[in-house]
Amino acid sequence: MLNNSKTIICYCAGGLGNRLLPLASCWAVAELTGRKLKALWREDDPRCQTGFEGLFDTHLEIIDDQTLASLDQCRIYGDMADVYKNFYLNRKDSLIRLIQKFGVHACSSFSPEDEARHIIIYHNSFLPGVEETLAQRFLRSLRPAIDLAACIERFAKQ
Repeated sequence: MLNNSKTIICYCAGGLGNRLLPLASCWAVAELTGRKLKALWREDDPRCQTGFEGLFDTHLEIIDDQTLASLDQCRIYGDMADVYKNFYLNRKDSLIRLIQKFGVHACSSFSPEDEARHIIIYHNSFLPGVEETLAQRFLRSLRPAIDLAACIERFAKQ
């Protein structure tokens, strides 16, 4: 559930890299601004067929489409062509409905100083204007989930 706290929501879509780079940028913005970081991370996306918790032993608050759709105000940064590609692949329209209601801004216009209560980022790389070295701290902090770490260890021993 989203409360009155300022949030930055990373709409994670695509393969693992396309999810982690913008998520790292969103984490950096949250660190710099005190915003709460949340993510919409679908397990049913064919490009990355597992939840965040199945991959990483790192706390991240995951929200669903219903929670996203409940926003009464937000500023959205993304590219409409990418939003439509994702819709045609996953048939989830919560982001499109929010864009119809609130509009969409180019990611190149994003600033960490944005005053909107809720910010949604739909992007597949580091965000412009966000220090990449800070975002990379998030990536380095990720630890594989226990089951995944065991699989990696078994594979490494072969």
